[in-house]
Parts: sequence; structure tokens; C-alpha cells
Amino acid sequence: LPGAIWAGAIPFQLHPTMRQTYRKVHRVSGYAFLTSSILMAIGILVILARDLTFHNDYPSHIPPADDAELLQMKTSITVLTGWFVYTALAAVVKARSKDFEAHRAFVVRHVGSGIWIALQRIIVVCFQGLGLVSGPLQMRNLFGSAVTGSTCLTILASEYAIRLLKKDAETAGPTKSKHL
Repeated sequence: LPGAIWAGAIPFQLHPTMRQTYRKVHRVSGYAFLTSSILMAIGILVILARDLTFHNDYPSHIPPADDAELLQMKTSITVLTGWFVYTALAAVVKARSKDFEAHRAFVVRHVGSGIWIALQRIIVVCFQGLGLVSGPLQMRNLFGSAVTGSTCLTILASEYAIRLLKKDAETAGPTKSKHL
């Protein structure tokens, strides 16, 4: 449920007309966005603490993940979760200080640091649908590799989007840039 609230709030956070015309809806959905972000991060930490990661979803007849693979996965997911929470909190701090350009940038970064999971699932489904994965060991490896690839893509895409937003704001001038 927190993931659905988070994803459903994204348009209310990013669309310029929505932000300007319906400020209260933007603010309320922003707090729902923040709360769901925190709940999702807690959920990820619970998954890690209880060892409920995808490595344990596969039959016992395949070799278990080695300690180095598990450490890499847990470390990268913990760092990514920290970044996810940081970008959400930074967005709130910037909004409260009326630095709306930085607020918007942190919201875009936050979306980029969370939306990777949707891209990862698409990658996995496409590989499965095309018959490029055979057996549980390949599936486990694909699942992990898709996490890394989709995370890199969505974070880089969010930084590129921020760059484009800044460029649009500079082109539009000071009065129009508030609405971008």
C-alpha cells in the first residue's frame, strides 16, 4: 500500500499546473508521499533484518549466494534506501525554506531513487517473456543484475531531468520559471 500511495502522489508532486493551481492538494499529497517513503524504507530494512531478500526465494537445489554477494546486495540496498529517505527529507526541508527549485530537484531525485523497482520488474518480465532466462540460478542472477542496472538508469535519468528543468527555467525567465 505505501508503494501505491507513493506512486500515485508523483503526478501531484511533479506537474507544474497541479502544484500552482491546487497548492493544498500538492501539500497534502506531498505529506502522503513523504510518509509512504518512510514506510517503504522501514519495510526494506525489515526485509533485510529478517533475511527475506530475493536470494532466499529460490529452491535449495541451486547453490546459495555466497557471503560476498549477500554483503554487496545488503550494502547497496541499505545505501540506496538511505539515499531514498534523504532525498525525501531534503525535499521537505527545501520546500519549508521556500527554495522551490531545490525542492523540485530533490523530489525528482527521490522519484529516481525509488522508481527503479518498476523498471527492474519490467526488465525481468521482458527477459522471461523472451525466453532469455532458464532456471532459478539465472533468474536469481537476473533479478540482482536488474536491480543494479535499473537503479543506475533511473538515478542518471533523474539527474538529467533536473538539468533539463534548470535549462527550461533559465530559458523561460524569472517569472515563468516558478511554474516549471
